[in-house]
Amino acid sequence: MAINARLDAGDDEDDNRKKPAVLIAGCAKGDISYEYCKAFSSLGCGVVATDIPDRMPC
Repeated sequence: MAINARLDAGDDEDDNRKKPAVLIAGCAKGDISYEYCKAFSSLGCGVVATDIPDRMPC
């Protein structure tokens, strides 16, 4: 029974692993990709978005 209690304690973490994940490359605020990020997030997906900064350090 103690084993089940430990397994049940980690259910929240397992739920996060089962959540769909979306990767959106080239996401700039004001662009359609930004709207996709908001839409997928509102549907409960984990969202990872990337973009190139306006200025690259030299």
